[in-house]
Amino acid sequence: MADIMSLDLETSSALDLKTAGAHRYAKHPSTRVTCLSWAQDGEDPLVWKWGDPVGPEFPIWDLISHINRGGTIRAWNAPFEFLLWNGTIARQFPGACPLKIEQLQDTMIQSAVWGFPLSLQTASDIITPDTPKDASARRLMLQMARPRTFDPLTGDATWWHEDDPEKLDALAEYCRQDVLAERAIANRLPPIPPSVQKEWVLDQKINQRGVMIDTPTVQHMMGLAEEAKVRASKTISAITAGAVPSATATAKLLRWAQENGYKRTNLQKDTVLQALDEDNLPEDVQEVLTLRLDTAKTSTAKLKRMMSAADRDDRRVRGMTQFYGAFRTGRWAGRLVQLQNMPRPEFEDVASVVNALKDRLPYDVIESTIGPPARVVSTGLRACLTASASSQFVCADLGQIEARVVAWLAGQLDVLKVFESGQDVYAYAASKTTGKAIGDCGKGTKERDLGKVLTLACGFGMGAPKFQDTARKAGVILAAQEAVVAVHAWRAANAFIKQFWGDCDRAMRLLAAGRTDSAEVAGGRIKFVAMHDWYGRNVLALLPSGKRCLVYRDVRIRDDELTYKGMDQYTNKWKRLKTYGGKIVENLVQATARDVIMSGIENCEDEGVPIVLTVHDEVLSDVLAADAEDTREKMLECLTRRADWFADLPVTAEAWIGGYYRK
Repeated sequence: MADIMSLDLETSSALDLKTAGAHRYAKHPSTRVTCLSWAQDGEDPLVWKWGDPVGPEFPIWDLISHINRGGTIRAWNAPFEFLLWNGTIARQFPGACPLKIEQLQDTMIQSAVWGFPLSLQTASDIITPDTPKDASARRLMLQMARPRTFDPLTGDATWWHEDDPEKLDALAEYCRQDVLAERAIANRLPPIPPSVQKEWVLDQKINQRGVMIDTPTVQHMMGLAEEAKVRASKTISAITAGAVPSATATAKLLRWAQENGYKRTNLQKDTVLQALDEDNLPEDVQEVLTLRLDTAKTSTAKLKRMMSAADRDDRRVRGMTQFYGAFRTGRWAGRLVQLQNMPRPEFEDVASVVNALKDRLPYDVIESTIGPPARVVSTGLRACLTASASSQFVCADLGQIEARVVAWLAGQLDVLKVFESGQDVYAYAASKTTGKAIGDCGKGTKERDLGKVLTLACGFGMGAPKFQDTARKAGVILAAQEAVVAVHAWRAANAFIKQFWGDCDRAMRLLAAGRTDSAEVAGGRIKFVAMHDWYGRNVLALLPSGKRCLVYRDVRIRDDELTYKGMDQYTNKWKRLKTYGGKIVENLVQATARDVIMSGIENCEDEGVPIVLTVHDEVLSDVLAADAEDTREKMLECLTRRADWFADLPVTAEAWIGGYYRK
């Protein structure tokens, strides 16, 4: 018998998988597996569907036996199969042993690692176009995943799989096709590198620990946010004499604002903020736009997601990060609550804001003592993640990791020495670009503020117009010519980083044109290698860790522009994308920084520090309060411990201890 079985399953539930999350979905009593398909390599997929028998004398038992004896299971988005097998099939299939995460291989991650999308339909169309996968059948799957009807008297659900055998057969065929598509992709691509597979297993264990949600506070905040919308709508309606009936009537609000002096073409956040800063708007228009900004925050949506995804037994949300979700670099992506794009606090005294929310102070009291409740709720969002009873969060943050990595890869030694010595790199950047003494560029000066934006924004070739906008968002206001001067001065002061952009661009172009099959940059730390396969002439960028590479598919030069095939982040379509030296450097730096963070996480786990979450460059643990200080010291040591491959990269971290998550 083959060592690997491919598996896919379809489900139905009263819960919405998208909002509840797979962890809560799998254990809900209404959730059941309606179809299941499996296959060994080289064999036709078999199908079990609702109503079919289960037992040692039936085909399904081959799959159950394979799992029971520790056989490998391969699936697309394998954590879903893992959770459903252990949370749902355990109730449906007597004799089925739990599935261990180490038994799984995730073909979705295999696709991402080798430069292809996270969508099975899209990946199948690209990688195995001769293996049919009916996109229209997805509508049937989504329909059958929810109850067919509810009894108006009892509220009991009826289900498609119980009432419509023809649709059940069609769903079973859809499930069978998914097994064929997943298996074809897995067999056409190289395997997941063992080191990445090990990281994936660890990531699944971290995601299953989850983070507790302060649900009473979340419910109170939801009430405040809704009340803010109601009050804002009344005020807007009054100011506009009924022309704009509510804060959410976007088209009417834009038209009214334009008729009253607003010269912009949309009500996007950045556009409105810029107008409020720069345009001489009438006071009533300013007030309406400010109310619009307050009520358009993502707070309500995030609070609802917290409530819907929180486990009803222990109030934990699990699965908030997606391993390799940003597949261009291999970094994590946010899921469910989307912690990756939490708004910045709008009040300096965050502790007072959090205390007011956790004390459930009423709307009017918050408004009179702190400020607009919508902004208070936005500021308090992070604090909805709370440590367990008798425990504390320990959170460590790698300092300026991308700025350090780009200087390290480029060989910008003067900047590396500043990092290594612990001096203020922002003051150093300000001094180098303005010509002022470092002592005149210290904390609290506008020069240091400029130096900070330059350090964090300019490492990947950002031009002056975008830098001007980025600086404005950070509170540094520059005229157009000032932005040009600042960017040019930074590039002159960081000539090795600028050269690194050009080196990467030239190396990629040489490989795209077929003039070489390999090229090294960054003193040999990065190696570009051509990989010829059924998809075309691809380029692998081997990373300093030696564990993995970035994959650029079908690299070509079109009209003197460097291009490759990838997912457009705006249209979510697979298409030919343009790139250039600075963008390639950004990919390499983010990927390398990710590997540094992953090294620290592995160190933490080896040292008995259980990680529950990673957000950007932060790593979070939830430990008994009595162990918090020791954990803090251990976590700092683990995250700054240099592996051999980055022994000369200056790494530093800061950590805090507290009862709730904060910036």
